[in-house]
Amino acid sequence: MRSILFCLVCISHTVCLAQGSLSGTSSNTRFGTQVTLSDAFGRPIITATDEGRGSAFYSNEYKYADIVLRQGRNLSGVKTRIDLLLQSVQAIGRDGVAMTLEAGLVKELRYADTTREGVLLYQWQTGFPPVDDKTDKQFYLVLAEGKCTLLRSIQKRVNERKNELSGEITREFDTYEDYYFFQNGAMKRWKRTKEFLLELMADRQREILKYIEDNKIKPGKIEQVAKLVFFYNTQ
Repeated sequence: MRSILFCLVCISHTVCLAQGSLSGTSSNTRFGTQVTLSDAFGRPIITATDEGRGSAFYSNEYKYADIVLRQGRNLSGVKTRIDLLLQSVQAIGRDGVAMTLEAGLVKELRYADTTREGVLLYQWQTGFPPVDDKTDKQFYLVLAEGKCTLLRSIQKRVNERKNELSGEITREFDTYEDYYFFQNGAMKRWKRTKEFLLELMADRQREILKYIEDNKIKPGKIEQVAKLVFFYNTQ
């Protein structure tokens, strides 16, 4: 298991995780040097940004990322951005041509970004069990990883809105977020109660209760819950 220390979570469009390294891939192959990659994995670019106001992407800016494909192949230094409407990845090859890695093809995507809090690691994963309206192709942002993994789901949807005065109909991207715990092969949606957290970590309930009380953890604050999960995973 990668020793990533998750110490800070900002609940907005940016999630700040603890500093980490992008050297975890076992291959030094760069995406841009793979001449046949577009034939093997990519499709002509598919974008939904023209379907409405706003953006389908987590970030419109491309990031140099390390990727683990579903087949287990590792790629490093891939220029990418995540489409949260299609749950796919857009990538740019050596020739500057953008292509789509369709939903489910990417198992894991990691990149570092510079923020006011320093250089932070973003870790996205797919392949978790289906839950609610989400399939195993859903991208999750990993907030804490271990025997209890805390996940942030971010989805984009295009909704229509009608101006009552002009009758004009506009289409806009809306963002929907959920939080889940992956434990013992199952997904559990976050409930904002102390009882839920104690039941989730029942094998360490005494220590967890003490940590909650000593640190005044609020079960409704996801950044504090992330700290609690990290504590649990280190016990």
